[in-house]
Amino acid sequence: MHLVVRSDGERTRVVAVCAPSLRERVERALAHVRFVLVGGGVRAEVAS
Repeated sequence: MHLVVRSDGERTRVVAVCAPSLRERVERALAHVRFVLVGGGVRAEVAS
């Protein structure tokens, strides 16, 4: 799996590239990441 995190000061973008067999697990993990970022006041977008 490859994980890319970018921030432009206003928004943080997290993108994961993974094998199809890992997609469901990675999507759940990204949902947790988004929840934590938003809870900390960070505007975030996640994608897999």
